[in-house]
Amino acid sequence: MWGVAGGKAFVGGTLLNSGDATVAHGYVVVTLLDTQCRPLKSVLESFGPIEAGERLGFRVPVGGGLQRYRLLGFKAFDAQGFEVPAVDDNQAILKARESEERTYCTQAKFTAVGS
Repeated sequence: MWGVAGGKAFVGGTLLNSGDATVAHGYVVVTLLDTQCRPLKSVLESFGPIEAGERLGFRVPVGGGLQRYRLLGFKAFDAQGFEVPAVDDNQAILKARESEERTYCTQAKFTAVGS
C-alpha cells in the first residue's frame, strides 16, 4: 500500500513475526520506479522489535511524488543478529497483482520505445 501523510509520500505494510521468538530488528527495502517501471532508487527502512506472533505496521518515507514502487524484500533478526522468519501480511495481495504489474511494465516500456 502507498499513501501521502502530511504532504509526504510513503509505502506501507504490515509485518508478521511468524516465529516463536522476538524479532529484535530488521529492515524493509522498497524500490521506486518511474512510469516505465525503470528503477529510480531503493530505500531501506529499519524496524524493530516485533514480539512472537505479533504484527508491526511500517511506513517507508519515499520523498516526492510516488509513481510506482516494488517491495523488494525484508529481513528480520534476533537479538544475536541471526535471521528469523517474518512474513509480509500483504504478500498474497502483492503476488496476486504481479501478473497485472508485469503486463503494465511491458506495455509501458513498449510505449516508451515507440515514442
